[in-house]
Amino acid sequence: MWAGIAVQFGFPNLGRWSNSLAWTLAAKAIGRVFVPRVNLLRRREGLAPVKDFITEVASSPLLNIIAASPALCNPMPDWPSHNRMCGFLDVPGQNDGDALPEDLERFFRAGPAPVFMTFGSMLLGDLEFERILGVLVDATHRAGCRAIVQASWEEIGGIPETPDVYRLVRAPHARLFPRCAAVVHHGGSGTSHSATLAGCPSIPVTYAYDQTYWARQLHAAGVASSALRRQTLRADDLARKIRETLEMPGIKGRAEELGNRIRDENGVERAVKLIEQAFVASQ
Repeated sequence: MWAGIAVQFGFPNLGRWSNSLAWTLAAKAIGRVFVPRVNLLRRREGLAPVKDFITEVASSPLLNIIAASPALCNPMPDWPSHNRMCGFLDVPGQNDGDALPEDLERFFRAGPAPVFMTFGSMLLGDLEFERILGVLVDATHRAGCRAIVQASWEEIGGIPETPDVYRLVRAPHARLFPRCAAVVHHGGSGTSHSATLAGCPSIPVTYAYDQTYWARQLHAAGVASSALRRQTLRADDLARKIRETLEMPGIKGRAEELGNRIRDENGVERAVKLIEQAFVASQ
């Protein structure tokens, strides 16, 4: 089973035995990082130590909730019965709250719907942080669009401000994505689902981990361009993807339709029911 998951989430298909070996090595590497931390907590609480993070901590024989939409993630045929997909955990009320900053509202009103650009936590450890932001800004100009670029702008001083780029530090995606024309993102599970839920086409720029998988699923669903790689990202390539995506016939409608399907899954409600059922069955 784990070999199948490893292949599905971005690793190359090296054959049955090689896939199993690759996952075993990956699981050991994960365990070396997390098992000592988990056991420190368990000792503090008077619990016996664990040996394997994946089988003893990250998974449960009672219930493993997979917070992803079946519309984007195909369940694996060899998953055990306690692996249950609940749908995306779209927390109700995310669109509520304080008003957005007035200058951001003015930016929305000043022209066509912008492209939202965010690489989330991936930018925090990016050694080329400033260069990547420069690429995003440059791609905006080359594509002839407007953009909201989310990053820690207070750490950057070498990129000139322009009226077609709004510099955002923090704001709820659920309130912004529905007002945008597309989302450039790293292909993480949360952002992939959030963009689609908002009816926004995606332009994935993947770093690593499961991002290749989600980018591939979005593209296969017809709601995203093919992915670019962060390691080789260039402004002209990103600009071309932006133009192609914004001009692609039907892509907006497909994203809206898929977003409605994800919304109708009621992921939070489904997760609560699965937890309740597992609790009752364990008594």
